[in-house]
Amino acid sequence: MSVQSLVEDNWQTTKATIKERCTFLFNNDVMSDVKLIVPAVTSAESEGKKAKRVISAHKFILSIGSPVFYTMFNGELPETGDSVEVLDCEFETLLEFVRFLYSDEVTLSRSNVLQVLYLAKKYMVPSLADKCREFLEESLYPSDVFSVLPVAELHEDKKPGAGGGLLDHCWKLIDRQTKVALESAESIERSVLEALVERDTLNIKEIDLFAAVSRWATNECEKQSLEAGGKVKRRVLGDRVVKAIRFPLMTEKEFTSVVVNSDILSAEEVSEMNQYFKTKSSHPVGFSNKARTYSSIGDLLRCHRFTGGYYGTGTWSYRGSPDSLLFEVDEDIKLHGVYLFGKDDNNYSVALEVIDNSDESLLLSQTGNFTSEPVDDWKVGDYEGFQFLFDTPIDIEKNTKYRVKALISGPPSMRGQGRYKRTGWSGVQFTFFYDEDHANNRTNHKKGQFPEFLFTKCEQ
Repeated sequence: MSVQSLVEDNWQTTKATIKERCTFLFNNDVMSDVKLIVPAVTSAESEGKKAKRVISAHKFILSIGSPVFYTMFNGELPETGDSVEVLDCEFETLLEFVRFLYSDEVTLSRSNVLQVLYLAKKYMVPSLADKCREFLEESLYPSDVFSVLPVAELHEDKKPGAGGGLLDHCWKLIDRQTKVALESAESIERSVLEALVERDTLNIKEIDLFAAVSRWATNECEKQSLEAGGKVKRRVLGDRVVKAIRFPLMTEKEFTSVVVNSDILSAEEVSEMNQYFKTKSSHPVGFSNKARTYSSIGDLLRCHRFTGGYYGTGTWSYRGSPDSLLFEVDEDIKLHGVYLFGKDDNNYSVALEVIDNSDESLLLSQTGNFTSEPVDDWKVGDYEGFQFLFDTPIDIEKNTKYRVKALISGPPSMRGQGRYKRTGWSGVQFTFFYDEDHANNRTNHKKGQFPEFLFTKCEQ
């Protein structure tokens, strides 16, 4: 007997744990007693030949990993054949699912995670479903949140008092970056649109929300082969959606130039709104004038560190070190968030902390995923970036140094350069210092990240 055959015969002796031995059997013909078959779309199939891709599996391992497989192979009417066709997923996705059953390991990506989650729920593998949800929460960007939201609603565990979860994470991301999410969405289900426009916590101007709703109606008319006129779009939208738009929050110019011209509102509704704008009173109009929580972002004070964003001789790159900056104010304030530089419509992941530098106490630790967009600021000029709003504003005491630290992952961005060590707004002076005692990605009081600080003054 050859040495090679001895190794094959005694492979168990080289695997110290049951996990290693099961992992060795993954997609391996050794002792395989069932084949999982996935139809493959190939050029051969288009020529009339039935193409298939096969995963070699073991009924025992599948059965101990999934109640569905256990019933399939060991129930009252067990499958007795040596193959099972899986028609509702791609081969690579099924391969990752099976890999998890053999090894407790899975390679997830933004392209396969939704299908893997589907298989985890279909075959009742909750530990894998949890991994998928954790991955989505960590890697979800505004550009794909509306494609994930229906899946989150379908698979969300309704455990009493559980709270949080993927569904909640999706809605929080939509709240924070409403405009970017809506601009990136290819399609939104009606139930989601209705829930969206009724939320009090959106971060978008009402005129931009109306424009997004109008675009949705246009797309829906195209799907139904209808002419996308104003009255047809109104019928497609329905009163629930239209009545949830808060037209009184718009300026009279926005309403007249955009809403009236869309012909979505009735003549009576337009007349009521015109009367409202003329009187500026509590004249009933049938539309809410309650400000959305995040829409008040425009009321926040903004301290600008730079005169704009620059590319200069190069962009600001990220190599695994956080951008860190010390700051101090001369009045007590509440810090609501910061702006960060980005570039074009690229995606960025950020882990941000705010620390009291006097005793190193952690005041905030928050993560988020963002899409960069143009920031049109009348004071400092245009730049590209995104706002990182805190879940809860932080109390910042005067004459005390604080450290803001952002670990950013993403492509190179714009950068700030050439502003001042000391600057302020509305009577509050910010002083910035180079954080030389901690790991830093070159940000200091003269250049780098953190173009704006968003704050409110504390009541005296």
